[in-house]
Amino acid sequence: MKKTIISIFMVLTFVVLCFAGCSNGELTIYPKLSVENAKAGDTVTVEVYIDNAKRLCASDLYLSFDPTYVEYVSCEEQEVEDLYCVLGAKEDTVGNPYLMYSCYALETVNLDECLLFTATFTVKADAPVGESYFGIAVDYFNRGDDAKGTTYTNIESEVVEGGVNLVIAAS
Repeated sequence: MKKTIISIFMVLTFVVLCFAGCSNGELTIYPKLSVENAKAGDTVTVEVYIDNAKRLCASDLYLSFDPTYVEYVSCEEQEVEDLYCVLGAKEDTVGNPYLMYSCYALETVNLDECLLFTATFTVKADAPVGESYFGIAVDYFNRGDDAKGTTYTNIESEVVEGGVNLVIAAS
């Protein structure tokens, strides 16, 4: 009887531990601006965060921006333990600029409220008064389905993408 109770306890503990690793919230990827309002010549920093990423294996993220309003200056990836990344400025086939952040993990990682990279822009001297949008898009986001991350699932449909507006005021 005592062995049966111990066995049941061990099974229940195992089940609880397995479900404890499951995500309760939505995976979100979002930018934060250093300022909400700017004028010509101002420097604006955009920080890109990820939250509630469970068992991340690999991902490609894009930060889009409107070159009518801002000029890209630089970008810097944040060092995240066990995550290997490449970050750089690119252009699509029609010349629209964006930043691409590609990452992979040798073993799966969990990230909560984690800064991935920072990008710096300058508001152009001839920027019109209005709002400039910085958007986040996700090409894919792979999750490891087992403890070692050896089987993968593309969970793009679960990714909540974000964006922010920078208000450009007259100088």
